[in-house]
Amino acid sequence: MSEYGMQALPDIHSIMQMCEAKDLNLDSTNFKSHQKLENGFETIKHYLKDYFPANRNNEAFIYYTQLLQRDAMVNAISAHRSAFPYCNGIMFWQFNDCWPAISWSVIDYFNRPKASYYALNEAYDDNFLTVSKKIFENNKNIIDSTKYSYVMSLNDATFDISKCETIFTVYDFYGEIIYSSNEVPWQKTKAGVYYTLPFFKKNVFEGFNWPLNYLVVDVYDNKKIKIHKAFTFSNLKDLKLQNASITQNWLNDTTLSIEANSFAKDVYLHSSSAKTTFNQNYFNMMPNEKHTIVVKNFNVKKDTLQVLSAVDMSAE
Repeated sequence: MSEYGMQALPDIHSIMQMCEAKDLNLDSTNFKSHQKLENGFETIKHYLKDYFPANRNNEAFIYYTQLLQRDAMVNAISAHRSAFPYCNGIMFWQFNDCWPAISWSVIDYFNRPKASYYALNEAYDDNFLTVSKKIFENNKNIIDSTKYSYVMSLNDATFDISKCETIFTVYDFYGEIIYSSNEVPWQKTKAGVYYTLPFFKKNVFEGFNWPLNYLVVDVYDNKKIKIHKAFTFSNLKDLKLQNASITQNWLNDTTLSIEANSFAKDVYLHSSSAKTTFNQNYFNMMPNEKHTIVVKNFNVKKDTLQVLSAVDMSAE
């Protein structure tokens, strides 16, 4: 699969270099001149209906377009990888820009990464867990869609996940455990794709209140955590997310530790300095788990840092 993608607006700092503050709206002539796809904004707004119920401010709109691009890219790559070897290569469009634009790039013209850039690092990882409704064997989908809603797969023939312990845990957004099981038998296709079915039986899957619940998958190899990932199964605008208190602790001038007291979705770090960079951004945080972020070109004494989540961005 090649030359596919989804547009997203660049970082707010980049947009302010593209046009003046008075032109920061989708209807301004100056701003529209940076959109070279016919009906590009209409396409973006069409898909954003699944992300928030009403219009938001400019920074929130930028944030949501970047989540949209990220999710479109990750969903496509998940489908392609789970179809191995019938899909045996992925080349998305596009990596960077030659001009300041609203485009398909994952790094904008000013070398600022979008949300998709961070997610693609994980999506191309050997141990990338995917969720889909299809697993292929002999060019046929072997998943019985009348019995299963979803299947989880891992495409890494060199990693024997069947020898690991896998734990599925369903939480609600208040922090309560709704379901937990370590009885997760993995199967393997001839192509080397591992997949598991039991948790995703349709009657079980539909028994959960997914707008209020999320799934955490933990894979342990010799008692060491190998994979730790959260999945949500409802549109972002439908999730009953709760306010999360996120604390910041600077370990030194370039290392920040953050922690949330409850599940925080799509955490977004934004610096007042246009030069600041982060080694990770737009990520989920589990309750009481510390995330260590490498921050460059940030002056702790002069610059300000915002740590926001989807709840903050969806506020009226």
